Amino acid sequence: MIPVFAGLVLASGVPAQGTADYMHRRHGLSEEDALIKAFKGVLVEAKAGDWNEIARTIGTLSPQMDRYQGLFNVDAKSKLDRSIAKRDAGTTVRYLAQVVYLGMREQFHLILDSQMRDVVDAKARLERAKEYYDDVLAGNVKRRALERHERIEGQFVLAEAALGNPAIFIDLPVMESDLHGFEEATQAIEREVRAVYTYFDE
Repeated sequence: MIPVFAGLVLASGVPAQGTADYMHRRHGLSEEDALIKAFKGVLVEAKAGDWNEIARTIGTLSPQMDRYQGLFNVDAKSKLDRSIAKRDAGTTVRYLAQVVYLGMREQFHLILDSQMRDVVDAKARLERAKEYYDDVLAGNVKRRALERHERIEGQFVLAEAALGNPAIFIDLPVMESDLHGFEEATQAIEREVRAVYTYFDE
């Protein structure tokens, strides 16, 4: 299945080289892929009660968690170490979901920090942030507050539009990027997610 944003790129008539560059950069973010892989792996390992494997899987995310602590002042590693020591599967999965949320926030942060100078990179990062939401966070949001999920989906659309089109996507008009609009949309996404995952603010 072609991801939503990739589909938009292909449908908009981006030159072949631009499409190849987009897909290369998107799949090149392999470090971020590790978050989803680890989350799904821990779900399986928790059902099996394999705490050694849970500890090993979460340990592979130490570089990311160190970065997130520096960026957002959230010590997810210590929270996870305590829940693993207690063999508390529910709490471990909850805090691992927070790590994925921080990964989503990092993608937003990197796009803003770049001032959207590289739209291909920004689109790839926004697609990865959307994957974090869709694959890990959206389930609980939809179950608890479907209207929030719908608002989040709308804000992702606004965030994508705010990236603009600097004459790369040839079937679309040239559009300036809207840094403020992107920031507003992504902040709204974060607020809506935290309204469901209230422990993210603890």
